[in-house]
Amino acid sequence: MVLWVLMIAGLVYLLVRIRRLEKTVRALEQRLEAGPSAEAIAPAADDQAWSQTPQSPATVADTDGQTPVAAPAVSASESRPASPEPATTLNEPDVAQNPWQPNPPQPSTRAPTFLDKAFDRVKRYFTEGNLIVRVGVIVLFFGVAFLLRYANAQGVLPVELKVFFVAALGLVLLGLGWWLRRSRGVYALVLQGGGVGILYITAFTALRLFQLVPASVGFALLLVMVVVSAALAVLQNAPALAIMAVTGGFLAPVLASTGEGSHIALFSYYAVLNAGILGMAWFKAWRVLNLIGFLFTFVIGTLWGTLRYSPELLPGAQAFLILFFLFYVLIALLFASRQPPRLKGYVDGTLVFGVPVVGFALQAGLVHTFEYGLAMSALLLGVFYATLTLACRRFGGAAYRLLSEAYLALALVFASLSIPFALDGEWVATAWALEGAAVLWISLRQNRTLGALFAIALQLGAGALFFPEALNRHSDWMVLNAVFIGGLFVAVAGLFSSYLLLRSQTPKLPLPTPFLTIPLLVWGLLWWFGNGLVEILYFVNPDVQWVTVLCFVALSAAALGWLEWKLDWSALRFTPLGLLTAMALAAAPALFILNHPMDEYGALGWLLLFSAFYGLLWLRDRREPAWPRLLTGLHSMGALLLVLLLGVELVWWVAHVAGPESDWPIVAQVLLVVPFYWLVLRGGIWPVTLHQTTYTDWVGTPLLLFLVNWTAFISTTSSGSFGALPYVPLLNPLDLTQLLVLFTGYAGWRALCGGANRTITLHQGWVVLSALAFLWLNAVLIRTLHHWTGLAWDMDTILASSLAQAAVSVFWTLSGLAVMVLATRRGWRPVWMAAAALLGIVVAKLFLVDMGDANTLEGIIAFIVVGLLLLVVGYVSPLPPKARIDVGNTPDQV
Repeated sequence: MVLWVLMIAGLVYLLVRIRRLEKTVRALEQRLEAGPSAEAIAPAADDQAWSQTPQSPATVADTDGQTPVAAPAVSASESRPASPEPATTLNEPDVAQNPWQPNPPQPSTRAPTFLDKAFDRVKRYFTEGNLIVRVGVIVLFFGVAFLLRYANAQGVLPVELKVFFVAALGLVLLGLGWWLRRSRGVYALVLQGGGVGILYITAFTALRLFQLVPASVGFALLLVMVVVSAALAVLQNAPALAIMAVTGGFLAPVLASTGEGSHIALFSYYAVLNAGILGMAWFKAWRVLNLIGFLFTFVIGTLWGTLRYSPELLPGAQAFLILFFLFYVLIALLFASRQPPRLKGYVDGTLVFGVPVVGFALQAGLVHTFEYGLAMSALLLGVFYATLTLACRRFGGAAYRLLSEAYLALALVFASLSIPFALDGEWVATAWALEGAAVLWISLRQNRTLGALFAIALQLGAGALFFPEALNRHSDWMVLNAVFIGGLFVAVAGLFSSYLLLRSQTPKLPLPTPFLTIPLLVWGLLWWFGNGLVEILYFVNPDVQWVTVLCFVALSAAALGWLEWKLDWSALRFTPLGLLTAMALAAAPALFILNHPMDEYGALGWLLLFSAFYGLLWLRDRREPAWPRLLTGLHSMGALLLVLLLGVELVWWVAHVAGPESDWPIVAQVLLVVPFYWLVLRGGIWPVTLHQTTYTDWVGTPLLLFLVNWTAFISTTSSGSFGALPYVPLLNPLDLTQLLVLFTGYAGWRALCGGANRTITLHQGWVVLSALAFLWLNAVLIRTLHHWTGLAWDMDTILASSLAQAAVSVFWTLSGLAVMVLATRRGWRPVWMAAAALLGIVVAKLFLVDMGDANTLEGIIAFIVVGLLLLVVGYVSPLPPKARIDVGNTPDQV
C-alpha cells in the first residue's frame, strides 16, 4: 500500500511539473519572437531547458534549432504589431494571446516565498488546463495494470487475447494522439504518453509474466518502443511526452510484478529505457526527463539491493551499477553541450554530484565485505573524474569549462577519500563534508540559494555525525588513521566553504555573507585545532606533549597568515588576535603548573609561537590595518607577555643556580625588564620604530610601574645578601641595580612627558623619583647596619634598636639639609618646604620615639647631631622668597 501511495504522489508531482513546463515554453516562444535580450533570458535558464509544446495551435518553436512543427496560419489581426512592446521577464509570461488561459496576476512588490509558490502551483494545477484528461490517463494506466494482473490470476481469456486487446488500446491512444497533434497540442501529447505507457506495460507483461515471446524478441520490442517514444518526443519538441513515456516504462515492471523474477531481466529492461533517455539527451537538454530517469533507476535499484541482494549476485549487480553510472555521467555531459546558445556551460548539479554520491553509496553496499574495497572504488572514481577533467579541458572548450571544474573537485574528493577508506573504512561523515563543500561551490557558481543552504547544512550534519568518532582514536598510527583524516576533511571543508562565501560576488542568501562566513570559519578552525589536539593527546609521548601542542598552534597560525596573504582572505585578518589568546591561555599552565615556563622543551614551542605572532603582525603592517586600536593592543599585550615569560624563566634559572636564599633572584627580576625598556625608549628596530607611541605608552608605562613597585618593595624587604660576596654600600649588586632602575625611571618619565598633548609634567615624576631615592637610601643605611654591626634583619628588631633609630634621625636631618641648601640656591620654595617638613618629622621623632633611648650613647649622639644640623640649616638655607620662584627653573635642568 505504501508503494502505491508513493507512486501516486510521484505521478501527481510529475503532472505539476508538466504544467509548469507548458507555461514556460509559451513564455520562451513569445520572448524569442519578440527578440529577447540576454537579461530577459538569463533568469529562466533552468526553465528553458524544459520547454514544452503549447496548448494553443500556434507554431511550436524548437529552441535547439530543430525544424518547427507546422501550425495553422495566423490572421493579420493576430500578428505581432509593427512596434513591439517592451519585453517582459520570463517570470511573468504574457499569455494573453491564448483566450482559454486566464490573465496572469499583477506583479507584487514583495518577493513570493516558497509557500506562496507551492500554493500557487497547486491552485493552478487544479484550476487551469485539461484536468480531466490528465486524471483520465492516470486512471486508465492503473486500470490496465490491474486488469492484466487480474486476468493473469483468473484465466478468463486466453493470454494471447488479453495481451492483444491491451496492446490495441495503447496503439489506439497513440494513433489518436498523433492525429490530434496539430489541433489539440497538449491533449494529443497526453494521449500519446498514455498509449506509450500502456504499450510498455504490455510488452513487459508478455515478456516476463506470460513468456509469450522469447527474451530476445521481447527486448527488441521494448527497444523499438523506446526509440519510437523518443522520436515522437524529439520531433514534437515535447518533453511532456517523453516524461510520460519514460515514467510509464519505469513503472511497468513495478505494477506488473508478482514478487518473482530475475534481476537481470529487470535491470536489462531499465538499461534499454536509460538508453532511450540517453538518445533523447543527444538532441534535447530536458533536465526533468534526466532527473526522472536517474531517480527511478537508482531508487528502484536501491530498493532491490536492500530487499533482494545477496553476495552471490555481485557480478550482475556490479555490471549494471557501472552501466547506469556511465549512462548518467554521459547524460550530464550531453546536457552541458546541448543547451541553447545562451545557456552554454550550464551544469546540471544534481546529476553531476548526485550520480557519484548515490553510486558510491550503492558501491559501498556491494564491496563493504572486501578489504580495501571502498578504497579501491574511491581511487578508481578519482582517476575516472580526473580523466574526465582532462578530456573536458582538452576537447570540450568553453561549454565544458564549468563542468571540468566540477569534475576536478570530484576527482580530488574521491582521491582523498581513498586514504581513510584504506585505513579504517569510515567514510560517511567525511564524504558528506567534502560533498557539501563541492555542492556549495557549484551552487554559488550558479547562484542557487537552496543548494548553498543545503551544502552548509550538510557540512554541519557531517560534523555532528563525526564528532563521537573524533573522540575515539583506535589506530596504531598517528595522523595516518581514518579518524584524524576524516576530521581534517571536515575542517578543510568548513574553511573552504567560508572562503567561497567570502569571495562570492552574487550570493542570494537569506543572511548577509558575514553571518555565514565567520561561523563557517570558526567551525573549520574548531575542527582543525580540536582534531589536532586530540591526536596529540592520544599518540604523543607525555614528556613532549606540551611542546608539541605549542608547535602545532604556532605552525597552524603561520599557515593561516600565509593563506590570508596569498588568497587575500580578509576574514583571517584576526588570526593574530586568536593566536595571542591561545598564547595567553598557554601562559597560565606555563607560569603556575610547570616548574618554569620553558619546562618540558617549551622553549622551542614559545620560540615558534612568538615568531608566528610577530610574523603575523609584520604582515599586518604591510596591509591596511584593520582596527588600529586592536593592533595597538596586540603589540602591547604580546610584548608584555614576552617580557613576563622570559623574566620568570630568568628568575627561575638564577634561583636554580645561586639558590633561593640569596638576593640574586631579586636582582634578576629586573635584569630583563630594564634593557627591554631601554629598547622601547630608543627604538631603532621593528616593531618599535613603526609603533613608537604604542610601545612607549602601552608597553613602557606598565614596565615603568613594575620598576617603581619593585624598588619600593625591595627597599623594604631585601637585606642585600649575596652569599660569600661582602656587602659594600652602593657598590653591591642590589644597590647598583636600584640605581640603574632609578635612572631608567627618570629617562622613562622624560619620554612620557615629551609627547604632545600630555597631561603629566616632569615635576610629578621628580616627586615620585625623590621619594623612591629617599626610600632606597634609607634601605642602604639599614642594610649597612645589618651587615656591619650584626643588626638582625627584622622589622621589630630594627624599630627597637637605638642605633638604628639614631642613624635614621641623623640621615633624615642630613637629607633635609642637603635638599634645603639646593632649594635655596635654585629658588625652589616648594622643595624647601618639603625638606623643612622632613626636619619637622625628625624633631617629632626625637621627642616621641628616640626619647626612650636618651640614656644611651646612640640616643644622646642623635640629639646633639640633629640639633647642630638644624643650626646649620637655619644659617645656610633660609626660606627662598616667593619672588624668586621660577617655573622654568625646574629640577629637570639639573
